[in-house]
Amino acid sequence: MTLFGESAGSSSVNAQLVSPVTAGLVKRGMMQSGTMNAPWSHMTSEKAVEIGKALINDCNCNASLLAENPQAVMACMRAVDAKTISVQQWNSYSGILSFPSAPTIDGAFLPDDPMKMMETADMRGYDILMGNVRDEGEYFL
Repeated sequence: MTLFGESAGSSSVNAQLVSPVTAGLVKRGMMQSGTMNAPWSHMTSEKAVEIGKALINDCNCNASLLAENPQAVMACMRAVDAKTISVQQWNSYSGILSFPSAPTIDGAFLPDDPMKMMETADMRGYDILMGNVRDEGEYFL
């Protein structure tokens, strides 16, 4: 399989290339303007939980019930329309180049810090094409 991505998509391709979950499935990666060494390209599981709880509360589904009744919280979230979730997720936006969702260091797909994973990854057998997009990031200037 060959994956292509630009910006955040590029760092997602990078994550697929180093993840043990996709080992043997992805053989080629084309990455433009983003890798897993960018601070916005991934987050810790603790940060993901924090953002998830904020989204649950912002959708009026009461994250404090997660431990005792996760099914009720999930049922509430499933009843929330997609537009509301899309709008509310940005309440956890913490500044430029910080996003409310990103690949998460979860112990499975990303078992360790992506920089450590890239330093130790055996990339032999992969075809990788990297580059950048001319005006990448211009929106933020």
